[in-house]
Amino acid sequence: MAYEEKTDWLPDDPINEDDVNRWEKGIKDAHTDLAAHKNDMNNPHKTTKAQIGLGNVDNVQQAAKKDFDQHNQDQNRHVTKADKDKWDAGQLFKITADNGTQKINLTSGSFYDSLKDVGSVTFYGTNAVTDNPSNTSLRGMQLVGQPGIGNGYAVDVKGNAWWFYYNSNQTAINWYPIESIAGAQSKVDAHAIDSSIHISPIERDKWNGGQLAKLTKDDGRRTRLENGSDILALSSGFYCGMGAQLKNNPVENDNSWFNYDVVEGESGRKSILAWRSYDNNVWIATVHTDGVFKGWKRLFTEEDFNKITWYDLTLINGHKVGGRKPQYAVWGNQVFTRGEVVPPDFDSVFAVLPAEAHPSTQKAMAATFFGTTGVTKYYAEPTGELRFSGKFAKIEENITGISIDNNFTL
Repeated sequence: MAYEEKTDWLPDDPINEDDVNRWEKGIKDAHTDLAAHKNDMNNPHKTTKAQIGLGNVDNVQQAAKKDFDQHNQDQNRHVTKADKDKWDAGQLFKITADNGTQKINLTSGSFYDSLKDVGSVTFYGTNAVTDNPSNTSLRGMQLVGQPGIGNGYAVDVKGNAWWFYYNSNQTAINWYPIESIAGAQSKVDAHAIDSSIHISPIERDKWNGGQLAKLTKDDGRRTRLENGSDILALSSGFYCGMGAQLKNNPVENDNSWFNYDVVEGESGRKSILAWRSYDNNVWIATVHTDGVFKGWKRLFTEEDFNKITWYDLTLINGHKVGGRKPQYAVWGNQVFTRGEVVPPDFDSVFAVLPAEAHPSTQKAMAATFFGTTGVTKYYAEPTGELRFSGKFAKIEENITGISIDNNFTL
């Protein structure tokens, strides 16, 4: 029922009890009518869908509040933030095809051009691929650490395997075969039956008992000594060098070429031979216990024994040369003189020997006369002076000269 405003109960005169009762009844009736209007679900105002915009709303059934709350609490149907973070951090690049087979399939071209810019991936290629290391098709996988640098492995249909790599500055893949167990075993078997590369216990014992220290260079030649090398410090072996450039050479400042043979013993002992190449003179030396050097000694050969070199004596104090030129020679520890001297008197020095021919003490000899029978005293002084002293002759006026054919020890 439509609500109609009533005003006939309002009094014109002063309010009395009847007026109040009438007002209360009017208010109660109004509330009754309002409640009836509120509960009227039959659209008492005849409002249309167009008037309230229901045409813009989908005509679907809405869930009840309890159903909504139950759905909202269902963790099996909803995604959490942790789920999203995990999935966002997951692998986005596909290493294989969706069905798990290789991602890259090649029937032409090259592996390098197809793999160099794609990251870690599985691949397949036929023998028509230009840089295929096999004569059949193969499959493999590439691992990439950074752009342009890759490595991986591949296996062909026969079971042969390779590993590969390429760097950013390269323009091709480097392939390297991987030995299979069967292939390795076949090589071991072939090696085991090859007697030419094995040794027997007898050979091993022989070689282990052989000379282990090198005495020469690998080509069998002497070892050239560096400048400043100390000959006394050399280990056993055969050496060579220029004498003047080495320490403790048997002849100082000798620019000749020398060869050295060194053999070490126990307790610091050592024996050394030194050959001077151009004249074949030989010196020997020993280093005794605890490194005590015993000096160089030159070997005296048969040629040295038979060889004597004579040098002219220069006469002084008025002495003159007689029938033979006065000369001297040093042979071992002996000094020899020869020739004829004509003296002006018999008490003066007639010559002076060089230092290598000075005797350690005064030497006295007899010298015979020419022209008559007789002798004079012939002295060799430590200063090298040679002189005559006194005379004993059968006929003195017949003396024509004095023979100095004599010798003395140093």
